[in-house]
Amino acid sequence: MTAPSPQFHATDFHPGAAIVTSDGVRAGTLHFIIVDGESWDLRALVVEESRRFSGHLFSPGTALMSADVIVPLPAVAHVTHDRIDLSIAAPALR
Repeated sequence: MTAPSPQFHATDFHPGAAIVTSDGVRAGTLHFIIVDGESWDLRALVVEESRRFSGHLFSPGTALMSADVIVPLPAVAHVTHDRIDLSIAAPALR
């Protein structure tokens, strides 16, 4: 697994913050974070995709489609309380 980025800490991330890809697509919201079980270092983000981004909007009632995507920490470019900007485009996120 890649080393965690020292510029971000778990406390920088707030559930419900908007996730925006590098090409300006609002992919969803921060669902929760993943930390190392021993060191508590931040490892990844779990993004709850929006219905439009995940395809649920076009296939209502499809319960088998996952609405969560794991985003590795190196893909995070910038963080504010309400928004997380990624360094990857929407197709790379899926």
